[in-house]
Amino acid sequence: MGDRQSIETFQWLAYIGQTRADLIHAGNGREVHLPRVPNVKVDGYSPNTQEVFEYLLLLLAWMPMHAKSVQAHW
Repeated sequence: MGDRQSIETFQWLAYIGQTRADLIHAGNGREVHLPRVPNVKVDGYSPNTQEVFEYLLLLLAWMPMHAKSVQAHW
């Protein structure tokens, strides 16, 4: 693996990969660079559908002062 990704990211990509055989990610052999933007790395990429997969995690526990205002907008 070229990049260090979280266990949660690999688990999520493995779950998505159950229905997408063409899903490319660091967990199944290689980093993903977008074909048209080679300097950008993404968590996962489907070349057949040209979909990009990014695992985003928002930890409100790390932002205690802003957690109430963020939750109010959800």
